[in-house]
Amino acid sequence: SVQAELGRWCLLHYPQTLRKRKENARFLDRHIALNTWPVDKAVEPAWLKQKIQIPGNRTRSLSRLLERKGIRAGNFNWSCLIDGQGLESCPRSMDAATNWMDVPVHQNLTDSNISQLIDVFEEAG
Repeated sequence: SVQAELGRWCLLHYPQTLRKRKENARFLDRHIALNTWPVDKAVEPAWLKQKIQIPGNRTRSLSRLLERKGIRAGNFNWSCLIDGQGLESCPRSMDAATNWMDVPVHQNLTDSNISQLIDVFEEAG
């Protein structure tokens, strides 16, 4: 019964959670000069992270900087390609694997976290 009640609570609060995640993703998109991963208007994602393109292959150094500030960000989903794939055969995938990082936009981010993200990406841009 505890699991059922927790599931019910999560479903009741999901619309506010989804709204806050989308607001955070849009806010970052509007306030940083770097590219964010495009998502078609028809898609209804439940954002947890936003992908941001980092110039100059600096994802690792920025990830470490953000982690020192208490924000877990980095290249988590596509950090490498399948063996035999590379710039010649998969240029977009190679770009995603080397120049894009996942940045949190979940509903528990504080205003301070968002300000720190913006400051770090302003310096990187």
